[in-house]
Amino acid sequence: MKKTKLQEKVRHFPILASMLGKRYGIEVVFQGEQPMNSGKRITLPAIPDDMTEEDMMLLTGFLDHEAGAHGQHMDFDAWYSEYNEGIAKDIKNILCDGRDERLLGRDYPGCRENLKKLVEILDQRGMIKFPADTPSGAFLGWLFHLVHSANGQVAKAVEDHPEAIRKFLNETCLARVEFEVLKAIDEPKTAGVLSRTSNILGILKDEKDNPPPPPQQAKSSQAGDDGDAEENNGAGGGTAGDEVQEDESVPKGG
Repeated sequence: MKKTKLQEKVRHFPILASMLGKRYGIEVVFQGEQPMNSGKRITLPAIPDDMTEEDMMLLTGFLDHEAGAHGQHMDFDAWYSEYNEGIAKDIKNILCDGRDERLLGRDYPGCRENLKKLVEILDQRGMIKFPADTPSGAFLGWLFHLVHSANGQVAKAVEDHPEAIRKFLNETCLARVEFEVLKAIDEPKTAGVLSRTSNILGILKDEKDNPPPPPQQAKSSQAGDDGDAEENNGAGGGTAGDEVQEDESVPKGG
């Protein structure tokens, strides 16, 4: 029986993955469900017997991300040198993903489209999860939105996070962080991303240690009436760093 195009893709995919791995001196294995690259081994999800076209696109995107982006552009010695736990690791990971994919997409437009499709599928399957009602979730979802939007990728799962983060961080703080994020994804080396990660952690620490003054109370024009406090919508004041730092996943230091 003649094989379908999908069956041919599935049959040849492990060979393609192995060839890419060898180019960068990295072993490629298929097991489990989570893709990862340790610098010595790329792990891709096991290929199911009932593979669909969408599954194939997802796997292709994972390969482009792990082998093409990280395999070609990540300095793993620098990557493992610091920020390996908590929100610091999450920030580093989002920034490095954005930088490496950005560099790959500039050289290979086809890979850029594969990565765009990868984000769409992950989004549709509910695999992009940043709870917008927690300080760390709102912050990381906002970072994810910034980075992937800059790379032409859209995820509906984080489309509300630019508004949600304003419940926890004020506009001045957000502007400082956004500056570092956009510089990070254009850094020529992984070490530069770590430096930007450090700067972002420092901004959060500054926000915790030196919160803006609370908004002044508005006095009623009628004698004898106490004025209500002005509503703090996060745009001018607020103690974002304080609330974010109280989240267990956020380091207390910079």
